[in-house]
Amino acid sequence: MRKFFLAISMLTSVSVFADDPGITKVRLIQETDRSYTFEVDISQSLLWTIKAPIFPDRFQVSDIEYENQSGWITLKVNITTDGEPLSNKDEIILPWARNGVDIAAQWKDGKTFKGFFNRTLDGIHIPLKELMPVQKTTQEVLLEGFQLGVRHLSFNFFALTADPCFDLGNSKIQNPSFSAGYYPGSNGGYDFG
Repeated sequence: MRKFFLAISMLTSVSVFADDPGITKVRLIQETDRSYTFEVDISQSLLWTIKAPIFPDRFQVSDIEYENQSGWITLKVNITTDGEPLSNKDEIILPWARNGVDIAAQWKDGKTFKGFFNRTLDGIHIPLKELMPVQKTTQEVLLEGFQLGVRHLSFNFFALTADPCFDLGNSKIQNPSFSAGYYPGSNGGYDFG
């Protein structure tokens, strides 16, 4: 009988999370030069996935405050420092069991920046250089673009080499040598009829 109830509870609990993509809405609000509010909106059933954010060592993070709003919980954390305020060299780490965060950062000067960050093995890393205004030289922008291209090179290489291989295995191809292009009187090398 115990196994029956265990099986029923497991089946019903899975349906609760079926529509949850694992993305949490987060707000970082700068109150003064040295104080911030960090807010999270999450369903009450997913509250166990959230832990206190990890800020750089010079910051003091308060205990989490919970505000119930009809099944949704707003978590608030106050962050203060006696040292330097957050800068573009800082990073926030969220040790959460979530797939990612959609964050909006509102700075004291009224500017708002938004970003989406995925989870890694050791949490969700939020580099603040992507959420605040940063002055970059042309050389820095070109170097970032080059590094991004190198990181994506392995995927692009796979796509370029694998696509013709997949085309050769397709029995509907009229002429494999023209499978990636167009030749007169065809549908780009494929027979759709």
